[in-house]
Amino acid sequence: TALTHYFGLPEFTIVRGSAEYPIKYYGFIREPQYHATAPQSELLNYIDDAKRHRVLPWTVESTVVLTVSMYGVKVGEPSARSPMIRQPLHNIASFCYALDDDKHLLLLVTGDDVNGPFYLHVIELVVTSEAMDVCRLLKATIDEAHRRSVQRLVANGDSVRDEPRRAVPP
Repeated sequence: TALTHYFGLPEFTIVRGSAEYPIKYYGFIREPQYHATAPQSELLNYIDDAKRHRVLPWTVESTVVLTVSMYGVKVGEPSARSPMIRQPLHNIASFCYALDDDKHLLLLVTGDDVNGPFYLHVIELVVTSEAMDVCRLLKATIDEAHRRSVQRLVANGDSVRDEPRRAVPP
């Protein structure tokens, strides 16, 4: 954010409960047609096919910022008012790390099975030493949010059920 630049901090420094990482955002594939348990090589071939069909660009020149917090993820220019992506934590369906042609990729699937389609976001991490850190942080953030929500349910006397979310309350 602007605070990172104002105080001259490195891009990945945690500011106000969030972490920022410089990235290159390739875009997204709407309703990806691959299975979540598919081998990594199959997933990378799927992304290459999307590039061949011009759904995704082959290269990206500009660097933007990925912000990860307890509320979700955001991608955008530090000085821009509205981000390119803003997804709440509960809309992150899955994510994984992949190494493709010396590019460290974060593959982030977002969406809601009740209210809309899923999207596969293709993100290249600029600082290679941070690639696994981003995945660890995402996992820890999701685990912590889940732990807090279960604690809140138990404290309120609600039962924890494995029911699908409803689009509209009954």
